[in-house]
Amino acid sequence: MSEHETTATDLVTSDGDTPLTDEAFIRCFQSMVPDNVADSFDPVQLKAIAMVFGTRRWRRHAFDRRLVFALFRRNCYFFALAGGERRSAKRRLSDRLLHSVATFGNAAFALVFSPPCCSRCLPCSMC
Repeated sequence: MSEHETTATDLVTSDGDTPLTDEAFIRCFQSMVPDNVADSFDPVQLKAIAMVFGTRRWRRHAFDRRLVFALFRRNCYFFALAGGERRSAKRRLSDRLLHSVATFGNAAFALVFSPPCCSRCLPCSMC
């Protein structure tokens, strides 16, 4: 083992409890950069690099259906996923603020595709 290679037991998270499990990725990453650069990374930095660029661990969903079908001579892909919310409250709030449902486009879509008001459907003050 070269002096800049690090074992999984050497790499820990900033809290010092959890060993880094992306040892193979770290070794590959360090072999692709110059030795003086590879030696300059501390364990926290290596963990961050592995989390961003390393192998991703896909989570399972409670409901996961995927289907490929041909439509007009083209393959189409349909999927439906459902499961418990795993994002943090801070991330959900950020997503809600950045990607609001209450937009002009959604309102226009609702107006265009909503059924016309009539007394046969629902009584309203406009009829």
